[in-house]
Amino acid sequence: MPELNPTPSKRKTPPLAERPRAAGQTDPAVEDRLVAVIPKNKVEELRVSLPRFKGVELIDVRTFAQFGSGEEAKRPTRKGITLKIEHLPQLIDALTAALADARARGLLDDKDIAA
Repeated sequence: MPELNPTPSKRKTPPLAERPRAAGQTDPAVEDRLVAVIPKNKVEELRVSLPRFKGVELIDVRTFAQFGSGEEAKRPTRKGITLKIEHLPQLIDALTAALADARARGLLDDKDIAA
C-alpha cells in the first residue's frame, strides 16, 4: 500500500545565492544596493540591502558568515528575510514598536542605540 504522507525530499541544489560562481561572475537579474552592515560576532554580520530581482524592488536583511578559516569573504546564509519594498514602512513600524517596548521594559536606554 502506498504511503499517504511521504516525507518531502531534501533540496538537492543550494539556493541561488549560495551556488558557487566563477570569479567576478554576477547574476544579471539581481542588482543589489548595500545600505548597512551590522557586526554580530567574529564570523557573522547582518547586511541590510535594497536588491532588485527580476524587476521587483526588495528589502533584504540577511546574515552573512565567513565559512572556514582561510576564507576572507563573507557569504549569505539562509538566516534572514526578503520582502517587497512596499512592506518596508510596516517593518520599520514593527522595529520601532520593539525598540519602544525594550526601552519600557528597561532592556535598552538611549546610550544603547548607535547613532
